[in-house]
Amino acid sequence: MGENSSETLGEKSKWESYIEKTKRSRVNDLHILSKLIWMNQKNKRALSLGTGSGSEVVDLIKYKWDVTCVDIEKYSEIVLKTRTKKKFEFQNVSFENIKYRGKYSYVSAYNALPFGDKKYLQEIVDKIYKHLVKGGIFVLTLFTNKHTFVKNKKSYGVTREKIGEIFKKYKIDWCEKAEYDQQRKFGVVKWSAYEIIVRKNK
Repeated sequence: MGENSSETLGEKSKWESYIEKTKRSRVNDLHILSKLIWMNQKNKRALSLGTGSGSEVVDLIKYKWDVTCVDIEKYSEIVLKTRTKKKFEFQNVSFENIKYRGKYSYVSAYNALPFGDKKYLQEIVDKIYKHLVKGGIFVLTLFTNKHTFVKNKKSYGVTREKIGEIFKKYKIDWCEKAEYDQQRKFGVVKWSAYEIIVRKNK
């Protein structure tokens, strides 16, 4: 997950509980949508931002990918080790402090970046571009300003116009808005996010 865990939230169990609850969840729809692209990559190196319970990572490892996982919640690594016996790299850091190692063909950030620090978003996007192979893809979700978490100041949102600016170096293959209501224990969450697939063409 992207949001600072125990230090910021003041309760160690918040992200741990989320990861525990979702550790058997199916892979993200965007991961499935982009599968026809990343399955054909020759350089099988991936970077997962906000790994969480790691469903997408487990799927990549199944196809013999070398995966670097990034999550500020250490419990993410503990859960992932129970889900796969294969080797993976884990970085217990915030997104702006990732140590990039060589080139990646597939970078993902599902429901993660909006919980980080918005001032680093462009810097992170540009660094990922630098470390993608030609033809490599970055698959992610960014919240709109209508999202309940944005309105409650638990995360940040962006506009469609801003997405064009942020990813101006990339080719945008897919950018669609997904909106629906989610029933949670504390009430209904208005989910509103852009589902994005961008590619490095140069």
